[in-house]
Amino acid sequence: MYDDDGTITGVRPLGGGVNFAESWRDKLIREFYEELGLQVDVVGDLLSFENIYNHKGVIGHEVAFVAEIRLLDSALTAAGPVFF
Repeated sequence: MYDDDGTITGVRPLGGGVNFAESWRDKLIREFYEELGLQVDVVGDLLSFENIYNHKGVIGHEVAFVAEIRLLDSALTAAGPVFF
């Protein structure tokens, strides 16, 4: 993520939409594969974090859904070391 002056200020997590009738676990597995080409297994429960913030006088709202994953051996072999 870049600040208004172009300075890198953070990293945005994977995102995307949920397909009709798709479970959150299936969506998470699909997004890791689509965005990073990595195969993962979901090993944790779903957590959510809500943030209401003010950016230059404008109120913003975001919700992040987070779960613990395990990179599958095939993902590590194909992609090499992965850092998040």
